[in-house]
Amino acid sequence: MKLKMITLAIAMVSNGVYANQEQTANTHMTAAQELQAYGEQSAATVKTVKKAPKKEVDDSIREFKIDVEGQLTAAGRNNMVTVVSGTARVSVDRDDPSWARHRANAVRQATANAKQSHLQNLNSSVRNSVIMEFFNDEGAPAPAAEDFKVDSGMAGVLEKAVALLEVKLDSELREAGLDPETFANATPSQKQELMRDYFAEETVTTAFGDMSGMFVIKTFESYTEDGKGVVGVVMAKSVSKRDKIKALVESKGQVKADPDRANPEYANVSVALAANPTPYLEYGTTLEYDDKGYPMIISFGQAGVQYTENERLLDKKIKSATKQARSNAMANLAQAYNMSGDFVSKILEERSEKQELVHKLASSNSVSTLDSGIVDSLRTITDESTRMTASVSGLNGLKTVNEWSMEHPVTGHTMVGVAVVWHPIQVQNGELMQSGRSAKQIEAAQQKPEQQKVTTQESKSRFNADF
Repeated sequence: MKLKMITLAIAMVSNGVYANQEQTANTHMTAAQELQAYGEQSAATVKTVKKAPKKEVDDSIREFKIDVEGQLTAAGRNNMVTVVSGTARVSVDRDDPSWARHRANAVRQATANAKQSHLQNLNSSVRNSVIMEFFNDEGAPAPAAEDFKVDSGMAGVLEKAVALLEVKLDSELREAGLDPETFANATPSQKQELMRDYFAEETVTTAFGDMSGMFVIKTFESYTEDGKGVVGVVMAKSVSKRDKIKALVESKGQVKADPDRANPEYANVSVALAANPTPYLEYGTTLEYDDKGYPMIISFGQAGVQYTENERLLDKKIKSATKQARSNAMANLAQAYNMSGDFVSKILEERSEKQELVHKLASSNSVSTLDSGIVDSLRTITDESTRMTASVSGLNGLKTVNEWSMEHPVTGHTMVGVAVVWHPIQVQNGELMQSGRSAKQIEAAQQKPEQQKVTTQESKSRFNADF
C-alpha cells in the first residue's frame, strides 16, 4: 500500500525574500518577484508525496537553505545573516482530541530547536576528558566452598535483620513480581574479575549569547493521512533587522515614514491580514510597511483547540486557546527584540571489554564456575539542556488586529491564532490619549501644520578675483 502524505509550506518574508531584502537599505522585492522566487504560497501548495514526513521536511528545508544562502553569498551578506532550521514531530494521530494542541506545540518546539542550533555556536567553551583503565589477573584462585560461609557472629546479625524485615521484604518482592521463596532459596554466588579494558571520553560544551533578531522566514508541515507528521521552520538571524526592531521599539513612536517602502496592501492592516487564507502557516515576528511607508512590527501567535462535541464547552476552549495564542504572539515579539540563552551539552561514550567468572555454591562441599568469555559493551550518554529567556517592557502602540479560527486541512481539528501589530502612529495616539488632554487638544496635536510660504532674499556679491 502506498504511503500517502500531505505537505504544506509557506514563506513569511517582509517586503520580499529575506536575502534580497537585506542586500541594500532601499531595495526590496515586489510581490511579482516573490512569486517568481518561491511560487504561490497558499492552500494549493498542499501536495501528495511518497517520502516519509521527516525526510520530506528535511529535504525541503535543505533546498530552501541552499537557495537563501546562495543569495546571501551573491549579495555579500552571508556574514550579516545566519540561517538555521529546526523540526519537531506531531506524534499523535488525527483521532486524538488534542491533535491541534500537539501541532501548535510542535511549531513552537521546532522554532526553539532552530534557535538552539544557533545558540550552541555562540561563545562556546569545550572541556574534554579521556579515561583509560586496564586490569588483568592471571592465575587467580577460584573460591572454595568455605569462602561462601558466613562466620557465626555475622550470621547472627543477618538472622536478626531478616527477622525484622521479612514481612516488608516479602511484600516488596511480590510487588516487583518476584517469588519470596525463590529469592530466599537463591544460590549464593561470587563474581571474579579476570580482565578489564576500559576506555571513556566525555565532552562538555557550554555556550551563551544574544538570540535577538531571529525571524521565521519559512515553515513546512508534512503529514500522513492519519495525521502524524513533522513540522519544520527555517529562521534567519539578521543584524540589520535586529537593529531595526530595537530602534523602532525604543523610538517612542517618533519614526519617519519611508515613501519608497510604502505597501498599498497594508492600507488597512486588519483587512490585509484577514485576507490570508492560510494564517496557521504564519508564525513569529516580521517587519512590514504600511501604505504611507511607516514601519510596522507584526507578531503572529497560534494555539490548538482540544476537540469536544459539546458546543458550549468548545466556545470556552476556543476562548482559552485564543488567549494562549495572543500570549504566544507577545512572546515571539519579545524574543525578536531581546533574547538570550545558555546551552550545556555533556556527551559521554564508554567502551569496555571484560572477562568475569561467576562462581556458585553447588553444594556444601563444591563450587560450580561459569565463564562467559570476553564481553564487549559500548554505551553513549547524551545530556543537553538549554535555557532561553526573553523580555520587553514599557511597550506601547500594540493592537490585536486579527483573530482567526479555522480547521486544519489535513485533520479537521480547530486552530486559532492572533496577530499583534506595533505601529508608531498607535504609540503617538496612545500617549496622547493617556495625557489627559481634551478631544480638541488631541485632534489639534495630530494635525500637521500647514506648509507656509517661504520668502528668501540675498545681497549682491561683493567678491571678485582681486579680493
